[in-house]
Amino acid sequence: MKEMLERLNVVYDSLELLSDDMWRVGGRGDALLDAWFVLNTHKTETHHSPLLIGSEQSLALIWEFWAENAGTAVADIEERAEALDGRTFLQQRWDAEVTSLQQQQDPDEQEALHALTQVNASAMTYDPQAANLDGFFAIWDTTTQNISEQCFLLLIPTPDETAAHAYLRYGGWNSYPRAEEHIAVLRYWREKYGATLVSLTADTVELRLEQPIQDPHHRWPLR
Repeated sequence: MKEMLERLNVVYDSLELLSDDMWRVGGRGDALLDAWFVLNTHKTETHHSPLLIGSEQSLALIWEFWAENAGTAVADIEERAEALDGRTFLQQRWDAEVTSLQQQQDPDEQEALHALTQVNASAMTYDPQAANLDGFFAIWDTTTQNISEQCFLLLIPTPDETAAHAYLRYGGWNSYPRAEEHIAVLRYWREKYGATLVSLTADTVELRLEQPIQDPHHRWPLR
């Protein structure tokens, strides 16, 4: 892997084999974002998909969950994902959330319902000057409000980045979707919007679209 990264001129600080041909790459946030673009371009050749993972704390939480579920086969998760329809899943989750909020009397819950069901077109106008890629949460240090001096990228042993949740065995607690549900949704968004998975932190998933969605009615909710 080291030779491959050097051949592709990837700038990084550390490299470690974690498990099952999955590698951890450490470095400054902006350098790892550059690395993501290079590695994403070559993922068919390398048979690894790059995934920004955020801070060491975020990585530790994700890896802890992987260790607890390592006995679950990736193939089994992907088989369950194939049986799901991403759009149907999103609609069902959306309807359930709206119904739950409608049954609440708390003013905060009613405000949340309003936010979910109304489209604020002016607030969602696409600004190409503001749409810089440094905005990815995974490479951002919320303490310093600047690019992180130390974060991590995983190299997942598959050219299909939508399967990352299966390889990490990540999801399925509280209301967080199961791994196969994430995969189904990511594949639906890839097919409909050309979305590519860029990062997965402990509680955030970030994607990149080749062409931003201009119509706010198509972006809120993104389904």
